[in-house]
Amino acid sequence: MDTKSVWTKEVYGHEKCMDTRDVWTLVEYRHKKCMDTRSVWTQEVYGHEKCMDTRGVWTREVYGYKRCMDTRSVRTQEVYGHERCIATKSVWTQEVYGHEKCMDTRDVWTLVEYRHKKCMDTRSVWTQEVYGHEKCMDTRGVWTREVYGYKRFMDTRSVWIREVYGHEKCLDTRGVWTREVFGHKKCTDMRDVWTRKVFGHKRCMDMRSVWTREMYGH
Repeated sequence: MDTKSVWTKEVYGHEKCMDTRDVWTLVEYRHKKCMDTRSVWTQEVYGHEKCMDTRGVWTREVYGYKRCMDTRSVRTQEVYGHERCIATKSVWTQEVYGHEKCMDTRDVWTLVEYRHKKCMDTRSVWTQEVYGHEKCMDTRGVWTREVYGYKRFMDTRSVWIREVYGHEKCLDTRGVWTREVFGHKKCTDMRDVWTRKVFGHKRCMDMRSVWTREMYGH
């Protein structure tokens, strides 16, 4: 490892290349990913091109999939019916055999495989669902949308709230947020107490002290 330049190694036909200054590349099963925070790096791998330009926008059609990246704001795209929403100021993501990678060259790198994804941006929050689950990121304020009957709510200034398979997390450090989801009522008030009845379980939340929650009879 040479932190000043590049480290490469062959392991079972997979190449790893690490440059602590700006570039991270990983090759798995002949698909090569590369990120260069300074300018642009493109490569053809099985007819799929990856391109990132931190200065502006690059779009192209590859096998009917459109990639678009704008480092000045937000990038969204459709890939196999899944939507990605990402702010290039913090995170870089890509798909590999249905598994999503999320990389933030400044601080966080998470890899989720088999449809589970978790990604954290220390400045705020970046979340994403893969395979029929919606991605939502808005570093400026709030973005909501209904997808498959699940409502997502994200506010990077304070709290991330999301519905996943009938489980809700609700937190609003500023005041009150209420909503009906599958006949269950959620209510939170950081100034007081939050209670609710769901499946015979009572939730109680007091932002000043303790947060408790019932799930699956526990």
